[in-house]
Amino acid sequence: MTLLALALRFQGCFRQNITVITIYASLGDDALIHSLNEAQVPTVICDFKQLNKLAAISSSLETISNVIYFDDEDTPSGSDVPQDIGNWRISPFSEVEKLGRNNHVHPRLPI
Repeated sequence: MTLLALALRFQGCFRQNITVITIYASLGDDALIHSLNEAQVPTVICDFKQLNKLAAISSSLETISNVIYFDDEDTPSGSDVPQDIGNWRISPFSEVEKLGRNNHVHPRLPI
């Protein structure tokens, strides 16, 4: 993913007053668990390669309920997507984009 694509996605989050944190993909399991639990985030947005890493530590993550992964030409077919990660809702980014196109929401800018 390019820096431009990432910046545009961050802008969409900012327009809805959604807090964004970034975490290095190279973190070990303990550091990743600590970072996500400390941030108390309900949603993680990651690339497809990180889904298996999240699945492996899912029982240690306290607040995650949604995972959105970037699907691109390198993403395997839907059957390769882990579906049984606790009670998490796993969605490809293309599905989120489609929801946004079909359900316009006014900006919720911070006050």
